[in-house]
Amino acid sequence: MAFDTLDYARKLEAAGVPTAQAEVQARALNEALAGSVATTVDIANLGADIANLELRMNARFAEVDAKYLSGCRNPLVKSAIPKRS
Repeated sequence: MAFDTLDYARKLEAAGVPTAQAEVQARALNEALAGSVATTVDIANLGADIANLELRMNARFAEVDAKYLSGCRNPLVKSAIPKRS
């Protein structure tokens, strides 16, 4: 999210806020917003993290399935366990 500090400061000035105070408020608000808004890179990294987690979870589920199935003698139960990749 782009925040136009100059435009914000000018709007404050137009409303009667002294220039120096308007500039400080604009910078302070920009700093506050910069720390709380996700960037495109943040979102891309999160997507990669989720994909990595999914791969690890699927691998672990496959291990658990294999361990369970190795001791299972019931063919109905074996056929009900989905094949994971």
